[in-house]
Amino acid sequence: IHNDAHGDNLLVAEGGEQSLAILDWQLTTPARPGPDLVGFLVGALETTERRRHENRLLEMYYSVLIQHGITGYSFEQCWDDYLTALVMMASRLATAVGLHPLTARLDGHWNVVFPRYAQALADLGVAELLQQRYG
Repeated sequence: IHNDAHGDNLLVAEGGEQSLAILDWQLTTPARPGPDLVGFLVGALETTERRRHENRLLEMYYSVLIQHGITGYSFEQCWDDYLTALVMMASRLATAVGLHPLTARLDGHWNVVFPRYAQALADLGVAELLQQRYG
C-alpha cells in the first residue's frame, strides 16, 4: 500500500487520455488495502459523496483485485479491512496533530479530514463492530 493516499500525492494529466501518477512513496509497505481505501474514499471525498459512492467504489476496487488474480480474499474481508483501517487512520491523524501542533496543517487535515473520518466512523457503525469483536 502507499500508506499516505490523498489528493496532494496524485498528479492527473490533462488532455484526451486520462493518466494518473502517485507521488511520495516513502511510507509504502506490504499490507491489505484498508488504509489507502480510507485515505481516498473517506479523506478525499465529502461525506455526502462518500455515502453515495462508497459501496460501489469498494466493489469496483475489489473486482479489479479479482481480475488481477487475487485469491483467498473475500469482499467481506476487504470491507472489514476498510472499517478497521478507518479507526487507524483517524487515530493516526489525531496523533500527528497532537505530536506536532505547531507544524500540523490544521485547516487541511484536522478541520476538514478528521470530521470526515469521525462521520464515517459513526455512519458505518465502527464502534459496534469493535464492541462485538473486542468487547
